[in-house]
Amino acid sequence: MPWETSHHEAGHGRNIVWTLRAMPAPDWVMEHWPGSATIIAVRSQGIRDGRPVDETRYYVTSLRTSAKALLRQVRNRWSIENSWHWVRDVALREDAHRYREANGVQIVAMLRTMAINSLRLNGIWSVTDPRADSKS
Repeated sequence: MPWETSHHEAGHGRNIVWTLRAMPAPDWVMEHWPGSATIIAVRSQGIRDGRPVDETRYYVTSLRTSAKALLRQVRNRWSIENSWHWVRDVALREDAHRYREANGVQIVAMLRTMAINSLRLNGIWSVTDPRADSKS
């Protein structure tokens, strides 16, 4: 019997319901991925930036916890990933650049990542305004 929980998110151009269904990993999953405890499906349905959204993502985890805690972990993972992508895509305008060299994309992406890491290691979390939100 799967565990299930939902969370409604409204704001920032979104009106989405996140529904998590999880169940103990079957034997064949545990054989292929030792340490696996739970398989998860997270469905997001609603509106994002004025467009309909209906996506399902699947996960395998070693966590043994409640459905609510699993959904919180999945959402936290996306918030971390989104903070990196936002900096690269919006603040550094990565998607606007067009490279002509075969390795140009990878090289410039690596340089951007190194620059972001260097700033964050020095307490600067805002690429657009280094004085704005240094974390202590």
